[in-house]
Amino acid sequence: MIHDYTILNGTLLLQQWRHTAVLALGFVLLALAVISCNGTSEPALDLEATAEAMAKVMVEATARAAPTATPIPPSPTPTATPESVLDARASVDPYNSLIVDIDVTLRTPAKVFVEYENRRAGRFRSRTAESADMSHHFSVARLRPLTTYSYEVFIVNEEGQSISAWQGNFKTGSLPAGLRHFETIAQGQATYPLTLKEHEDQYFSGLLVLDSQANIVWYYESVHGVETVAQKGNGNLIYGATRLGLREITPLGEEVDRLDETCMTSAIQGQFHHEVLIRPDNRVLYLSSAIHEAAQGEVSQPQTSDIVSEWDQNKGTSRVLFDIFDFIQLADRTEDSNVSEGGFFWKGCSGAPKGVQDWTHANSLFVGHRGNVILSIRHLDQIISIAPDFQSIEWRLGGPGSDFIFSNSSDQFYHQHSAVELRNGNILLFDNGNTRPDKDGGEYSRALEIHLDFDEMSARKVWQYRHDPDLFAGCCSNVTRLPNGNTVMVFGADFVTDQCCRVFTVVEANPSGEKVFEIQMRSPQMAVQYRVYPISSINGETQIED
Repeated sequence: MIHDYTILNGTLLLQQWRHTAVLALGFVLLALAVISCNGTSEPALDLEATAEAMAKVMVEATARAAPTATPIPPSPTPTATPESVLDARASVDPYNSLIVDIDVTLRTPAKVFVEYENRRAGRFRSRTAESADMSHHFSVARLRPLTTYSYEVFIVNEEGQSISAWQGNFKTGSLPAGLRHFETIAQGQATYPLTLKEHEDQYFSGLLVLDSQANIVWYYESVHGVETVAQKGNGNLIYGATRLGLREITPLGEEVDRLDETCMTSAIQGQFHHEVLIRPDNRVLYLSSAIHEAAQGEVSQPQTSDIVSEWDQNKGTSRVLFDIFDFIQLADRTEDSNVSEGGFFWKGCSGAPKGVQDWTHANSLFVGHRGNVILSIRHLDQIISIAPDFQSIEWRLGGPGSDFIFSNSSDQFYHQHSAVELRNGNILLFDNGNTRPDKDGGEYSRALEIHLDFDEMSARKVWQYRHDPDLFAGCCSNVTRLPNGNTVMVFGADFVTDQCCRVFTVVEANPSGEKVFEIQMRSPQMAVQYRVYPISSINGETQIED
């Protein structure tokens, strides 16, 4: 039983001992007085006076000994002694002005983490060190340029309690010169913390991360173009390096793995393009292309089809899993399937036969919950589901040879990007809208969710976001469904405006189709914005909410 007593350093026990001693002394005096009275004609002590004095002493002793009813105060937050941390130093990373290195030296081994804060940017916490050591190194990210942050080092004791042990400050550096022309305007309140994006303009090529107020908080500068990117669970990024293959980098920008362009199926195989998709087993799906000389029916010119390939990082090997040419007839095509100008990826790694046509132009992959693979084929206005074993096509949606009928023609999509299968089986995509008939609204772009009825083999729109006023992104763009049901998209092309000043619009919309957040961004000679990717962290850091 715990009493509401203040017990410090044995004080209560001492008080109780003193109280008992006083009472015992009183009884001894009383006994002596009685003995003296029985042995003489006059009492040695005045019994009444003695009794009164004893009563007074006992009352005073009891008052002094009685514990006070002072509640126990809340347990104080554990604090480390000043000697727990011998030293902690923060310095801007020499290769990235928005990464700060914090080195901590302890007197005794312990696990450590760091919290850092700027009033406007927020408060963040690093990962906790995995092992108890005397020296720790942290590279903290999600930092704004030329901004001062306070930081605090916490020791994790054996009971798992976090103990504040050191405080300091640091200031980040300035952005690279190539990013000082990049402009953003943010409106509304995002429900996701960070936006990862490829960036290619007159002055800078690489990757950026923007925070929820559209400030640059991380960058990676590449010596070659960056086509698409995906993030691993440990924060590493795999991106497509233009004409080179795939590269994996850490959040610090260190390359740790690569797959060089190999032209696997023939000397004139097309290059990697458009998509990199990380699977949980350390295998990576990506799109490439193959040029076929064989003609079918009225199609006599060489054709470029798209192939799904796999990079097994565990084994360091790659292989072709699926070629559209083996499953779809060349006669299934749209007008843009006949495009042969230019020198884009469909021209092959080592040149191409004269007049080769960009037949399919696939642009996205997504693994469904059954293991099926959703493939978006832009030049067929079609999405297909590939069986998990890659040996057949399960269904085709839209375009020539579709297995589904759109009961309302305005629900049809055109030249789409970024098709995914949601958990409920619906298909979410970015409908670019190229060549959309005037009767269905003409050329405008939207995010679109389609329900598939496998009993009636019909398809219908169940949700869309259409910008007000309309935006037409004739290429690029993507869409992502967030866990909270909101949808993030980018209108990644603005061919109406001169390339010097194009504006690209990122939107977060809620399930009611209402815009809750928007970023408008532009940079000199930025031709397109291929995709944006909502992410939660850069290097394992988390934001601490108020």
